[in-house]
Amino acid sequence: MLPATVFWLENHGRHGVPWKGRNNCLGLEEVCAYFADGLVPSVSKNPLSELGVKTAVTLSPGQATQVRTIQGVVKIPTNFEMVKTLEFSAGQLTFVSTTGKKVTVPVHHEFIRSGMIR
Repeated sequence: MLPATVFWLENHGRHGVPWKGRNNCLGLEEVCAYFADGLVPSVSKNPLSELGVKTAVTLSPGQATQVRTIQGVVKIPTNFEMVKTLEFSAGQLTFVSTTGKKVTVPVHHEFIRSGMIR
């Protein structure tokens, strides 16, 4: 449903309420879009869609659409480097790094498939 991740930077560029030019932040956002270029570029042929990346979803007024996603942040140990694999078990997820370090966190990842929240 959300095939791409956009990494964005806001450097005091929003001047409307409530930001008033005071915001300075980084963001990660899961999307089905042609970046932040809007609806028309997303539903039109674009460089991402030409590569086979979906940049728009067709919605129906008579049919519900579910977007199941989980976001989180976890502290990693020194020399963790990059994630090599993920290990899923009941109610938890283990990130295994390219250096062999592991971090296990509680997460109800079953929600992605079931849509059910405990």
